[in-house]
Amino acid sequence: MFRQLLRGSSGSTVLELVVWIVLLIAPIGPGLALYSQLSDQLAAESIARNALRFATLGSDSNAEVRQLSYQQAAYLAQSWGKQLRSVSMRCSGSCPKGNLVHLEVVIGNATAVQSSALGPR
Repeated sequence: MFRQLLRGSSGSTVLELVVWIVLLIAPIGPGLALYSQLSDQLAAESIARNALRFATLGSDSNAEVRQLSYQQAAYLAQSWGKQLRSVSMRCSGSCPKGNLVHLEVVIGNATAVQSSALGPR
């Protein structure tokens, strides 16, 4: 009698369907998390690079670099559809010509740092 229950197929279709659905859907969660992290990292790197490039090339004085890079980072984040967690700029001293300036952009858990030399003004 027990062997007949094992050989019978009644009721196993629903169980098989549930098992296959779980096996097919299980990888989607980690895949979406990975996609989100990669998207944030790509956006942060692009925003940091382009905002600093725009600020160093588009400013008339070294004092304007910080303001222009923050404005450009906000604009680029909006075009990427991302929310900036923080944007910070560091440079040595009062940012004289020839020194390096570092722009750090944080989106979600992704952080990107871009460096550039300040040119003569």
